[in-house]
Amino acid sequence: MKKHHTLEDYKAAVASAPSEVMADKYIAQADQEGYDPWALAELIGVRAERWA
Repeated sequence: MKKHHTLEDYKAAVASAPSEVMADKYIAQADQEGYDPWALAELIGVRAERWA
């Protein structure tokens, strides 16, 4: 599947998400675009840092 956004795009979106729900939606979109589990774990880490 072709990726439309880079991992850096998703990191920025998750880091600046206005809520945890939106951050989760960005992570889900990255999953749908076919990012591997390591990349998704990195995004989850960004989410955890932001909302800790």
